[in-house]
Amino acid sequence: MDYIAKPFQIEEVLARIRYQFQAHQNRHRLQLENARLQRENADQRHSLTQIDHSYQLLSQVFNCLADGIAAFKAIRNPQGEIEDFQWLMGNSALVDWLGRSPTELAGITLSELLLDHPNDDMLDLFIRVVEQHEALQYELLCEPDGRIPLWFELMASRLGDGLVARLKNITEYKQVVTRLQTMISDLQVLTTQDGLTQVANRRTFDRYFQMEWQRLARMREPLSLIMADIDQFKRFNDLCGHVVGDQCLRSVAQALAEVVKRPADMVARYGGEEFAILLPHTHLQGALQVASQIQARVKALRLAVQHRECEQVRLSLGVASQIPNRQGCVETLLTQADQALYQAKRQGGNQICLGTVDPEAEISFQPRYEEALAEEEE
Repeated sequence: MDYIAKPFQIEEVLARIRYQFQAHQNRHRLQLENARLQRENADQRHSLTQIDHSYQLLSQVFNCLADGIAAFKAIRNPQGEIEDFQWLMGNSALVDWLGRSPTELAGITLSELLLDHPNDDMLDLFIRVVEQHEALQYELLCEPDGRIPLWFELMASRLGDGLVARLKNITEYKQVVTRLQTMISDLQVLTTQDGLTQVANRRTFDRYFQMEWQRLARMREPLSLIMADIDQFKRFNDLCGHVVGDQCLRSVAQALAEVVKRPADMVARYGGEEFAILLPHTHLQGALQVASQIQARVKALRLAVQHRECEQVRLSLGVASQIPNRQGCVETLLTQADQALYQAKRQGGNQICLGTVDPEAEISFQPRYEEALAEEEE
C-alpha cells in the first residue's frame, strides 16, 4: 500500500503505480526463482542420496567379492618414466590376503608391497600394462612360511595413468589340475604298460614297432627283434601255482629290462609267457649279444619255490634283424623272429636261434651292441 498526499499530481500517481507494478513483478519473479532453487536443491539432495546409496551398494559389492581387487596410480620421474605404483584403493579380500590394515595400505607403493612377496617381474609387467596398453594375465605362487602354498591368478588392465588389478585364488583349481594330470599319467601308464610285469604291453609294442619300422626305413638303418619264451611255463604253473607263475613273469620281465637299457629299445610282454625285445639301430651281431646277455641274466635267476626243478628259469630266444624298407612290413621281421623262436623250442629250448637274415644285415663289420650303448650313454 502506497499513500499519496493531496493535492496530487497525475505524474506522481503514474510513477507510484509503475513502481508498485514493478515491485509486484519482482516479488513474483523472486518467488518463482526461489521455488525453482528449492526444487533444484531437493533434486540435488535426492541425487546425492541416490549417489550415496549407490556408493554404499558398490562398496558392499566391492568388498563382498571373493577376488582381491586394487587400483594403483603410476609414479613417474621428471623424465615421465614410471618408477613405481601407488596404492589407491583395494577391497576387503585383497586387504586380508596382504595381511595389512587399510590405513597401512593407504598410499603404499608397489615396491613396498613386494617386500613381503618378492617378485622381480611384477613391476615390469605393471609398467607394460600402462605404457603398452597390454592386458595382463599371470599366475603367482605364494609360499607363506609354514603354510600351504597358494596359487593366484593376477589380471590387470590400464585405468587412466594407472591400472586396476584383480587377484584370484586358484589354489583349489591348481590342485584339481594336478590331480587330473596325475590321473591322466596313471591312465597312460595303464594303457601302455602290462599290468603284471610293468613292461610295455602288446598294443604299445605294435604301435612302436610300426613307427620304428617307418622311421628306420627312411634312414636305411637296421632294426632287430628278439622273441623270448619261458620254457615249460605251463608245467611251472601246474606245479607251483599261478601266484608263483606271476612272480616268475615279473622276475623275467625285470631281468630283460635290466639288460635292455638304451632309451630307444623296448621290452614288451607279447602274450602269456612270451616277450618281445625291439632294438632299433642294431645289427644282427648286436642283437645276438643282447640275446646272450638276456639268457645269462635269466639263467642266474633263482626262484624261491617248493619244487627244485622250478628254481631255475630257462628261456628260448629267436633273433632276427633287417633293414626296413617302405615296400615291406613289420610282419616280415616278426615272422623271422617267430620262426627262430619256434626252432629253439623244437630243439629242446634254453637256446638262441637265428631267423632268416636280411642280406643287408651282415654280421661282420658291424659295431657291437655294447659299444653302441656306451656311445649313447656318453
